[in-house]
Order: sequence, then C-alpha cells, then structure tokens
Amino acid sequence: MSESQPDKELYSIGDVSSITGLSPHTIRVWEKRYGNPLAERLPSGHRRYSRASVNLLQAAAELVSYGLRPSKILTKNAEEVEALLIEERHNRAPYNSETVEKAIGLNGDALRLLLEESMRDIGVRSTLHELVIPLVHRIGQAWADQEIDIYQEHLLSEALEDVLRSTRLQISASKVPADCVDLILVTMPGELHGLGLQILALLAALEGCTAHRLGVDLPIAQIVEFSKKYPKAAVAISVSSAADVSITARQLAELRNSLHTDTPLIAGGAGMLRRKPIKGVTPITNLSAFEEWLQQKKKR
Repeated sequence: MSESQPDKELYSIGDVSSITGLSPHTIRVWEKRYGNPLAERLPSGHRRYSRASVNLLQAAAELVSYGLRPSKILTKNAEEVEALLIEERHNRAPYNSETVEKAIGLNGDALRLLLEESMRDIGVRSTLHELVIPLVHRIGQAWADQEIDIYQEHLLSEALEDVLRSTRLQISASKVPADCVDLILVTMPGELHGLGLQILALLAALEGCTAHRLGVDLPIAQIVEFSKKYPKAAVAISVSSAADVSITARQLAELRNSLHTDTPLIAGGAGMLRRKPIKGVTPITNLSAFEEWLQQKKKR
C-alpha cells in the first residue's frame, strides 16, 4: 500500500521529499524550528502533509535555491510565500529585456519575423540564449500569471516551434555530420510539451550531430525499443515545469533500468531544476550545460 492517501490529499514525508526534492530531515527540522509546514499525525505517529503544505514546501525549496534563508520564508503564510516567489522569479528572470516583453504581445507571424531577424542579426546560437530561452520562460510565466490566455500561449509556442524547426532543417542540409554522439530526443508519458525538444535538436544541428526526434508522450517501452536500433545514441529527455516531480523521478529510474547500461541518459528542462540526483541520469539544467555535454561527448 502506498504511503500517500490521495483520496484525502495527504502525503507521507517520503512522498513530500520526492515531490519537493527536500530531504525528510530538512522537512522535520523546518517543522520543529518554524512550525511550518504543519503536519497531521496518524495514530501511529507518522506525519501526513496536505496538498497546501506540499505546495508551500515546493515554493520554499525554490526560494532556498535562490539563496533566501528558510527563516525568511517559513515565517510567512502561504499567500505571502507565493508573492515572494513571484517577486524573486521576476528579479532573477533573464527575460526582462524590452525585446522579450515586446514578443509576448505579438501574434504568431510577427513573432516569426522577429526571431528570423534576430537569427540574421546576431546568429542562431545567440538568439537561442538571448531571446528564445528567455521568451519560453516568459511565456510560461505570463500564462501562469494569467497575463495571456491559453490560445495566446499556443500561438506563440507554435511560432517558436516553426522557426526552430525550419532553421534546423536549413542547418542540417548545409552541415556535414561531425563526430559527435547521436541523440534520441523524446518526452516521457504524460509530458506534452515539446518545445524543449526543438531547442535541443537545433543545438545538435549546430554541432553537426544527428538527432532522432520521437516527439512527446512516448511510452517508455517504445523509447527503449527505438534505442536498440541506435545502441550508441544518447537518450535525451525534456521535462517541463508542469511535470509532476515524483512521477518523473519514477519514470526516469524505470527508463534508466530498461536501457542498455552503455546508453547515456540525460534529462533537462525546467522540471529538472530542483530534482534530487537519479543514478545513471545526467541532469542538464540549462542550455550551456547541454552544449558543454555535447562537446564532451564528441567521438574521439
């Protein structure tokens, strides 16, 4: 029987640790020191946490990763912690430029033109770092904060994917394949966000690498089956911020155990930022880290 009780939305300390990336010891210390999060006690004495407490701890974990002290966070109520998180995200976001803010207000065609102009002016790689990645984060934040409707988020994301795909095809047609590791790009079951795959595929093309794009929401057994066709290829998983931490951890562990032991497995995206290490899985926390990984994997 699972430790959690989803019908009552109660979670064991082990569940909370998996979801938030915080150790059980840290959770207990915070509760004792700050009285937050407040756990319910079963007759057995075991702790159980509400969904609200889990949400609070997820926010606290992110804020601590930004350098804030737990004492500044856990002495606040849930609404104050959420406001603090929004403020800190905004202050640290790499997307406060006028160009990114302007892009949010564009329609699909206008955004395509902006991206194409940027690639001509400053190059593809610089556009990825200075405009595309900041814009992806900004779109996600705008949708979460209800600044834009979901149809606007879809229009902007589709425009981004169109430009990334067409640029990659142009580069792939003109480049001679280099001696670098092949990639299998895919998302796992339940992950429907594929924009990260397009970004990784374009970076791979810039390096002259071959990328096999399997798309989103693929069963783990199918990922494993395809990898058998390319035994030397690395499997690259994109994980969005919308992904459930505990489910993703289980899926990555299952995939790692199912792949050949010599098959590299990397996982990147916003959903990997606060994740505890998973044996045999290389975490990729940003675009530069992926570029460095590609360089290191150049075939000798």
